[in-house]
Amino acid sequence: MEPPAAKTWPSTMVAKMLRNPRYAGMVSYAGRHRVNAVTAGDGWTLVLFDEHGRPLLGAWEPIVTPKNWSQVQFELQRRRQKAGIKPGESGATPVVRYFLSGILRCNKCHRGLVGHRYKQRRTGKIIRNYE
Repeated sequence: MEPPAAKTWPSTMVAKMLRNPRYAGMVSYAGRHRVNAVTAGDGWTLVLFDEHGRPLLGAWEPIVTPKNWSQVQFELQRRRQKAGIKPGESGATPVVRYFLSGILRCNKCHRGLVGHRYKQRRTGKIIRNYE
């Protein structure tokens, strides 16, 4: 079943979700003393660490593995650097035509998924998907 508003999610909302460490089961905090780091566009600045430097894990079931989440953070940071945004600087993560290009992988064969756009014949509606 598709979420009711899934067709209208803006890329900024998806970017926020990709940076959220809670989806990887990690405890996050974006309090006053971390506000500057949070604007850097790096999901790792949101993670709380224990006294040994390990991320604090929550009591909930993660949606993605910490490894996959970390790979996404690396890719987002790489895109920011490619666009000339230095680490620690604020600025939106560059949006590519298909935002998840280079991130999504097939669960069966592990190949990268490519974004496509096509028009439905009956309705004329533009459809975007990954194959």
